[in-house]
Amino acid sequence: MKKSASIFTSALTKALKTRPTVIQCQTDGEYTYISNGFFLVKLLPHEYDEFVRPVTQRDPGSWTIDEKGQPTERKPLDLSRTLSDFDSRSDLSAMAHTPFTFSMEAKKAYSVTAFCSANNGFVSFFDTKYTAMVSFDRVNLGGASPASPMIVSHNGKPVALLLPVRVDNPSITAAVLAYSTSKSPKAKTAAPDPQLSAALEEVERLREELKQAKAHAAPEQPANKAAAVLAALESLDGITATVKGAQTSAPVVWIGGTVEAHKTTLEKLGAKWSGKRSAYYIQAA
Repeated sequence: MKKSASIFTSALTKALKTRPTVIQCQTDGEYTYISNGFFLVKLLPHEYDEFVRPVTQRDPGSWTIDEKGQPTERKPLDLSRTLSDFDSRSDLSAMAHTPFTFSMEAKKAYSVTAFCSANNGFVSFFDTKYTAMVSFDRVNLGGASPASPMIVSHNGKPVALLLPVRVDNPSITAAVLAYSTSKSPKAKTAAPDPQLSAALEEVERLREELKQAKAHAAPEQPANKAAAVLAALESLDGITATVKGAQTSAPVVWIGGTVEAHKTTLEKLGAKWSGKRSAYYIQAA
């Protein structure tokens, strides 16, 4: 029987090469479980050989590699149980991969991708170097809250857990939530409880305010301007947006995807073309 292509990508290998990191391994004979403390993946033998063995140079087993890349006597966690226990939680709700990524400022710059539970009204953010490990068009996603891990399932079986990144930016969260709820038919037909309904109404109000902001209005804070740009882009099919410097006073929204189809609209929104990066951008400062 021909093997189906893996839902994992070569970014898994790259993530495991990142130092310092602790790599834990556990196997049950059929599957091998690998974790670095920020993600947990469940691999078939050929996936282990393709993505993990080139980094560890070890056979599957019960072992731990320390921050310096050296074997240690430390026993790994029960990774199999961790994955199955989270999958069995009753408070999980479906999540969706959004087209928005944001550049974060820290000791070392990194970016996050937004995922949304439209029905339960929350947004979670995950480090893009870990989300790049998964082909999201072939999996189902679930989560319980913005601070909980996201479980990745393939053919009805859990195959990965990703830990979220905390993003304290209500404007960006609201814009992502507004985008996701406007795109989700299920979210429109569901009967939310009164508190959730009120929250969604407030998000819709914010989205409309951002869209209809006038030039003579009081100057917006940079984060709100970036959120306004995201709200304006949400109606453009096939467009993706990456916010660089989201936590700074001069964020820039880089626009990708089907830009040629929306060239006129993008230019009306103030987008400029960068020949160096071959992409449109909008300065939200």
